[in-house]
Amino acid sequence: MIIMFIDTHAHMDHSRFSSDRKAILKSAKDSGIGFIMNPAIGFETNMTMEKELDAYDWIYYAKGIHPNSLGTDDTVDEKWEKHLIQCIENNAGYRIAAIGETGLDFHRLSRTEYGGLDETGVITLSRQYKWFRKQLKLAARYGLAVVLHIRNANEEAIRSAKGIPADICIEHIDAHKEAIKILAEFQDDLLPSVKGVIHCFTGKDIEDANKYISMGYMLGIGGAVTYENNVELRKIVREIPLKSIVLETDAPYVMPEGLNGKRNTPLNIPYIAKCIADIKGISVKEVEDITTANAIRLFRF
Repeated sequence: MIIMFIDTHAHMDHSRFSSDRKAILKSAKDSGIGFIMNPAIGFETNMTMEKELDAYDWIYYAKGIHPNSLGTDDTVDEKWEKHLIQCIENNAGYRIAAIGETGLDFHRLSRTEYGGLDETGVITLSRQYKWFRKQLKLAARYGLAVVLHIRNANEEAIRSAKGIPADICIEHIDAHKEAIKILAEFQDDLLPSVKGVIHCFTGKDIEDANKYISMGYMLGIGGAVTYENNVELRKIVREIPLKSIVLETDAPYVMPEGLNGKRNTPLNIPYIAKCIADIKGISVKEVEDITTANAIRLFRF
């Protein structure tokens, strides 16, 4: 099998692929997509993804709980954790290569009210920190990479709603800074070389990107980089080394700019690779070779 590209983040168990999943995956395989990493999102997908995907031995799994799927119900915690541990320890047929996606997402917590978190929001924020650390501990325990979802709050909207000047710091406003502090707690416990990936990296601060890289994390670059008005991200991609980048679609989400259709698929990985090549002034073949090698190092396919 000739591997041209690896999609390090696609939700192929999503219901939006129910009608044509088999055809899309055949096309992806035929076009040179060698592996796909399929991360869990909620408690249910951890239980059901194998049902949809176990026939495809080139699709691997990340098991975890997305920060937006935590809710406020502590009663499901033990059930999920037991399932995850059972999957890892049995490992027969599960093809688990990572824990995730886990992390911090402040965007949705701030989106509705902006003036401050209600009681549910405070509980959810607390659970994000708790489960982020819990899942990092599991990754350390079982020697697995981590797939990280880190998304900032809508800072401009919060400042406007509260009348907070730009020079006043808002607690819990910068998810990347908070995530870096938590990851530092586990720096010596996680994998010694490539520890994980910052999925769908859309940060605007080159210092954050460089800090993640220095700590042993890859940056997952997907459809967001294809948008010409995404100036900060494109500048970061231009400046960081290609050896720190892996490709992803986040299918069915984050459709690249200029492509028809309302649903992203792994077939769009070459389009993302070409955009990165154009930004960095290198060949698509170089992007293909190096990002594929990066993904293999990351997930040990």
